[in-house]
Amino acid sequence: MSSVALVVMELGSEWPGWFGGSADVVAFSQGGEKLLGRTQEALGALRSGRQDIAVAVFACNEDPEADPGGYRAQIAEALLSAVRDAPSGRLILTASDRAPARVRFELLSLAGALTESLRGTTATVSLRFIESAPDEPSRTRPFVRALAGSSGAVTSELQ
Repeated sequence: MSSVALVVMELGSEWPGWFGGSADVVAFSQGGEKLLGRTQEALGALRSGRQDIAVAVFACNEDPEADPGGYRAQIAEALLSAVRDAPSGRLILTASDRAPARVRFELLSLAGALTESLRGTTATVSLRFIESAPDEPSRTRPFVRALAGSSGAVTSELQ
């Protein structure tokens, strides 16, 4: 079984540049229910391809009104269940360092709740606030394209 990395991005979130220029799978959408559905589809495709998700990054936007339906927690829980059984699986929640206190608090609370469910595993949950350059817009890179590789794995390419 091969291991892959998955990046899920809310609309308006920042690309986790510290993570590198590419990931094996990138899921992005306008958010909420659509993003949850796309994330579940990506996870299902990886499972059917017998691939472990070693690292999942969930890039959250900084809008305090962006998650009225509670989909952010559902997406994070789906990602956590995917990395939980991988050897030293990691779920990393990210947001801009410009995120208001309310968003930071919500993400800290979410990370704490997710961590509570990890007892007895080697998986980890972390939260990272990404420092943005002052002139850099806080937006998802617009040209992310998912490609199927020769092994059947889905890869991403940034343009």
